[in-house]
Amino acid sequence: MESIAEKSHEDGLGRQGVVLPSQPAVLQELMQLPDPEYLEVKAVADLIARDAGLVAGLFRIARSPVYSRGRVPETVLQVLQVVGLGRSLNLLKAIALRQAVRGDPAMLERFWTRSHDIAMRAALIAEERVHVCNVFPDQAYLAGMFHDCGVPVLATRFPKYWARLDLADEGAWGDVRRENQYFNLDHCVVGYLIARHWGLPTFICEAIRIHHEMPEESSNVRAVIGILHLATMFYLRRRGIACREWERYRERWLPEFGLHSSELVEFMDEIEHRMQTATP
Repeated sequence: MESIAEKSHEDGLGRQGVVLPSQPAVLQELMQLPDPEYLEVKAVADLIARDAGLVAGLFRIARSPVYSRGRVPETVLQVLQVVGLGRSLNLLKAIALRQAVRGDPAMLERFWTRSHDIAMRAALIAEERVHVCNVFPDQAYLAGMFHDCGVPVLATRFPKYWARLDLADEGAWGDVRRENQYFNLDHCVVGYLIARHWGLPTFICEAIRIHHEMPEESSNVRAVIGILHLATMFYLRRRGIACREWERYRERWLPEFGLHSSELVEFMDEIEHRMQTATP
């Protein structure tokens, strides 16, 4: 059931003329299918195969270091068998989002490259620490691709958005206060509403809504946010950019991953090494 707060946010989007991206037709059909446990994998593979963009994106992820394990799937059916049907459907939502968002091609290319790089690191972190965080790689990748998706939507609606928020500087991303000051909206709320409309798991939607904060109570929401913070820090540090949010919460986040501060550099090197083995 839609909450009062959510309805208020949607009304705000309508008044501002912000349009949420729609799911591609194939994804809509997939989401209308029964529970994955009861689906015929071959029928799902045939449906996915109708969308070349979804197929290409699914192969890219399936051949990544998170899922490949030395196996190179050659067909959509093999991808579903290797990755798993339920997890593949999660990944397809992340892939479809990139197709659905419209805007300046140069800006979008940079944005999605950044999002994918952070999402891949998030998936690798989740895989390595799943016993601590209880978040699976496909869920972490999904959160990584969706958590900033309000940025290009707002940039499309407000031509001055990119420049006003200094987004040419990657270290300046995520200033919710300035977004609300200039546009009376922020990318967290927009991303949350997109995630809700696209049927993402509730805990991922909630994590997207508050991903620049640190919830007090331990939960899957907090675990997802922690993974996003760590993945973003790894991404920025590789580019020689300080991550202010990570430094602010560093000592509180490390126990969430079962890490001591002395182990962080080694863990980062491990994740970055695996990133470098990814198939483009």
